[in-house]
Amino acid sequence: MGGNNSTCNTGNYWGFHSPIHFLIMDFFSSITTLPLVGPHYKNLLELLEIYTIRDLLYHFPSRYEDYSTIKTISNLIVNDKVTVKGEVAEIKNIYTGGYSKLTTLKLIDSTGSVACIFFNQQFLTRTIKKGMTIQIAGDVTAYKGKPSFVSPDYEMIESESYIPIHTGRLVPIYPETARVSSKWLRKKISLVLNTQQFNDLDLLPLNLSDLKDLNDLSHALRQIHFPKDLHEVALATNRFAFEELFTTQLLGLVKKQQWQSRGLAKKMRVAGNDLLNFITSLPFELTKAQLRVCGEVLEDLAKDLPANRLIQGDVGSGKTVVATLAMYIAYKSGVGSVFMAPTEILAQQHYNTIKVIFEKLFSIAPISLITHHFKSKNTPNTPSILIGTHALLYNPSLYKNIGLVVIDEQHKFGVTQRNKILSFVTAKHTPHILTMTATPIPRSLCLTLFGDLEISTIYEMPKGRLPVKTFVVPESKRGRGYQWIKEKIVKENEQVYVVCPFVEESQVETLKSVRSATAHFEELKSQWFNDIPMGLIHGRLKSKEKEEIITEFRDGTIKILVATSVVEVGMDIPNANIMVIEGAERFGLASLHQLRGRVGRSARQAYCFLFTTEGKSKNSRLSIMEKSQSGLVLAQKDMETRGPGELYGIKQSGKSKFRFANFSDEKLLEQTYKTAVFISQNLDKYPQTVALLKKLSPDTIGVN
Repeated sequence: MGGNNSTCNTGNYWGFHSPIHFLIMDFFSSITTLPLVGPHYKNLLELLEIYTIRDLLYHFPSRYEDYSTIKTISNLIVNDKVTVKGEVAEIKNIYTGGYSKLTTLKLIDSTGSVACIFFNQQFLTRTIKKGMTIQIAGDVTAYKGKPSFVSPDYEMIESESYIPIHTGRLVPIYPETARVSSKWLRKKISLVLNTQQFNDLDLLPLNLSDLKDLNDLSHALRQIHFPKDLHEVALATNRFAFEELFTTQLLGLVKKQQWQSRGLAKKMRVAGNDLLNFITSLPFELTKAQLRVCGEVLEDLAKDLPANRLIQGDVGSGKTVVATLAMYIAYKSGVGSVFMAPTEILAQQHYNTIKVIFEKLFSIAPISLITHHFKSKNTPNTPSILIGTHALLYNPSLYKNIGLVVIDEQHKFGVTQRNKILSFVTAKHTPHILTMTATPIPRSLCLTLFGDLEISTIYEMPKGRLPVKTFVVPESKRGRGYQWIKEKIVKENEQVYVVCPFVEESQVETLKSVRSATAHFEELKSQWFNDIPMGLIHGRLKSKEKEEIITEFRDGTIKILVATSVVEVGMDIPNANIMVIEGAERFGLASLHQLRGRVGRSARQAYCFLFTTEGKSKNSRLSIMEKSQSGLVLAQKDMETRGPGELYGIKQSGKSKFRFANFSDEKLLEQTYKTAVFISQNLDKYPQTVALLKKLSPDTIGVN
């Protein structure tokens, strides 16, 4: 890594002929602070999620064009990627009579001349004049038998001291949108970098010995946007990779401190007999893993320090029963609980499951279901257990005397939603928080993504369950697969899920081969299973229709349920033992694993068929599903190909936080975490870091 004591000139650094007044701007001020960026460009930049000066500077290049090779005109060779500098000898518009309008430019230097052709850029004759010195960069092509440039990049050279930003160097190419080109972005970014220093806005305390080899923020920004060579790109990406991990880890640690300083939590304990009554009321024996996690939760609830624990485990591993025990303890301790689920189907499922357990323990089950379409008629005792969806966010009156908040599939809820629940709580104590996820988290991610949480993992599945046999099925074997499934339904009374990626046929050409739920339902019904009762369920159905179809499937009236991935969470039909996933190549491994977890929930052998429109040899990624039953292994593979932002819903202003961080770099993860822990324990010594952290994450629990 490069040192942090490098200096960079300001004033006439890149692309400016005359001195520029030094701009005084806040790093976090609106993008409209920049000259010539008004409401029109503000709206366009918001499409790129650029709202502030910092967003602009952290809008990093997606790649670089190498225009660093500079040649004279006489040395040009077809297929070269080069830059040439010369004088404009002629420029004119040519109207061909068709839709295309040509602009031709003749460039000369001391060695010869070269033709440049531009399409539909007639405005160039108003900006480029005969006699100007310009640089042209691009691929050399053959035009009328001579080396030429077609639609090259260009840049006017106004003085000998001018340092180009669009030609003659490694040129950054950015994510773009209509009417906001990379060239436009380069101009604005160079303007800011040319007239500002940002070291007083550096989140990293570079005076620490562990960070001495990292470049300071000003230098790193210049290196990432306008590098002299690829070595500078590497130095900058190293710095920003460290910053990405450090920022996320420090934010998690500070959030944890803030959470624990909110106020005392209710100490919750139950008598031994009550705990025994709960365990013996269950229709199954708890696994060792469940008992261990239950013990960890019991320890949390017994303290007056607000708990914030994440329980992770595969689908069907028994996370819900742990949460049910926590809510039981809360009720016996005199406080209520809120249980929030991401979908109505899942909320209904949890309500039915938990209600059965509580009916064995109480004459009147202290539980209510609240969704946008349904509110249970059951009138619970006070305190009570509230189970619901986002509908729970719109009724603050429900949150009296709440001592425990449970959030299922926590990555499907945003920080704002979670904080809204907490803002409703009117109890005199800070509630304990218990979150759950069926998306396993690789070890390398735990401390980074969830530094504010204690982590409990249920590795063990309930006794008697067999691994789900999984097969990738190419298009050529579709018929044989359907015939086998039909025999299992007829002879063994099996029930089947068929999951499709889309509700309607896609209008996108590349997706037309992907079978939609509605079209595939009709095809299966007419061609393959015309004598088998079938149902169709997807997110567009009304709540009552979904409930009726699920009830018929649960009762066994429906044998084949065709669905979108709405069944990924919430569907618990023990007799459904076959899962068919259409267009499996369009799902991530974590999603496929969750869908597979919908079957194999009894002692019978279950099957999962991954139907694909491609040949099996092209689906090495899917073949991992055939070999592994471990959600943790699959999540690791998924993260390697898709990135943690997409996999875990971890976003920052809609973008993944992690552009450069490599989660297989254990050494870097340890170094950044060590630094984050040190800073979190000495916040008073690093006021700049704390102030910047607060600005970076204003929607989280406040930083003092």
